[in-house]
Amino acid sequence: MKFEKVSFKQFRDDMIKCGFEEEHLEEMYNSIKLPERSTQGSAGYDFRLPYRVFVNGGHSDLLPTGIKCMLDDDKVLMLYPRSSLGTKYGFRLLNTTGIIDAKIIG
Repeated sequence: MKFEKVSFKQFRDDMIKCGFEEEHLEEMYNSIKLPERSTQGSAGYDFRLPYRVFVNGGHSDLLPTGIKCMLDDDKVLMLYPRSSLGTKYGFRLLNTTGIIDAKIIG
């Protein structure tokens, strides 16, 4: 599994589509951190958004990460919010789990 930043053009287009102003997008793009395991025994990788999020209850939003992932053909990437976000704030993914399959080209 290999993580990379999307191009600035892709990030800008995704962010504008989600309602962000263009003013600080280059600064946000430059602050993107690739996912990493926080501790040696971590079950997965931590994703961090390059911007703050304020969520209103009963409302859904798309949250671009600025990250792309190259997977082996037999792998899948699964996204889950941290358990503390769900228990403390009621945060959850609209479809409960984000599933990203390997894209086979050829």
